[in-house]
Amino acid sequence: MATRAVIKHVPDQAFALDEQLYRGLGRRFEGELSALGAADNLHMLIIATLGVSEAAVPAIADFR
Repeated sequence: MATRAVIKHVPDQAFALDEQLYRGLGRRFEGELSALGAADNLHMLIIATLGVSEAAVPAIADFR
């Protein structure tokens, strides 16, 4: 099962994340994600490789 990410500037389009990438995101950015959920005035930037699957589903392939 894939997880979906919604990006502020394209809110009508969700991007799929596979489970391994989702878990890695949680491990690597645990503190930042906690802070983001605790304060309304914080924003998160993402640098990611995006692609489209064979089923034409937009997906995040990697992140930094």
